[in-house]
Amino acid sequence: MRRLPLAASMEKQTNLILTLFLILLINTVKGQFFENSIIKTRPFQDFVGFNPNLGIEKPVSKKFTVEMEYMYRNRTWYSSGGEWNFGKFHQSNGFRLLGGVRKYMGRNKTSPFAWFFGLQFAYSQVNFNNLEQYDFHNEYDKTVDLIIKYPEIIINIGRQFQLFKSLTIEFYLGPSLYLSYSKKSEIVQSINPDEIGNIEHDKYPFGEYGRFNFGWTIGYKF
Repeated sequence: MRRLPLAASMEKQTNLILTLFLILLINTVKGQFFENSIIKTRPFQDFVGFNPNLGIEKPVSKKFTVEMEYMYRNRTWYSSGGEWNFGKFHQSNGFRLLGGVRKYMGRNKTSPFAWFFGLQFAYSQVNFNNLEQYDFHNEYDKTVDLIIKYPEIIINIGRQFQLFKSLTIEFYLGPSLYLSYSKKSEIVQSINPDEIGNIEHDKYPFGEYGRFNFGWTIGYKF
């Protein structure tokens, strides 16, 4: 399968980041730092998107926690064009890093199981190989190798619950604002042979791209 020149390098960077993340996690578990912390995952991404992810939430005071998350982008939702084409999951590779802070309302002295307000910053980089694209009339136009990069600010509100002694579940919703959104595509096949090999760049500034988030996580509290 044909790949962009940057794809192999990006995969190596992704594996290195994941390895460092897991080393940090293992070392953290061994110490008191991890006491009362929660390891959690997003089941929708795990079992529908097939994007393995792992997050940590650590209390830093009575009402505040910090969190960090890593996700490997095995599949990514993307529209390939065409009228009424709202997208689907496409094979991809890449990653998403997230960090943030939460403030809990009405939180008790020992657990974060309450309503919360969160502010997060995330960075995503996704690579598609041999992605077919279509025109407005749903007719084949071209095939591209595509790299997308976007940092984002996420604002959410949610509720975390305790299940049994150590299991947790939470639900959240809120907007995500992209600080920028850039696409680099190389045309590898086209109905117009003169386009093959062309590289196109698109970059959108803050405010032109965004989305609304709604989801849930499950976790284990130490």
